[in-house]
Amino acid sequence: MEHFKESVLGCTGLRVGRLGLAASYGAPANAFEEAFEKGCNYFYLGSGRHRAGMKQAIRNLSRKGRWDQLVVAIHTYARSGLLTEYLLRKNLRSLGLDQADRGSSPIRPPAGGRC
Repeated sequence: MEHFKESVLGCTGLRVGRLGLAASYGAPANAFEEAFEKGCNYFYLGSGRHRAGMKQAIRNLSRKGRWDQLVVAIHTYARSGLLTEYLLRKNLRSLGLDQADRGSSPIRPPAGGRC
């Protein structure tokens, strides 16, 4: 992380810059890639529109062998396991990926509300 201090992302143990980016801003792929090069490695791929630029940036960075330095959050409001799985797989396919390293849900906190 060249320009940003690192921090641990919640209970995950993943190291991320203190600034993240959301796809819904609709920025072009090169803007997300430039932010990544400057140390912003947390990409939030929400459920809204305008995600094409971020998706392309993630594909580009993955092809360059930088996937292991990215932390991508894929968000869904789905309330059933089947729909959540479907939407996750659909998003992964659109990113050119076949699996995710971790998953989380905004619906339920960890047991006891802590890590």
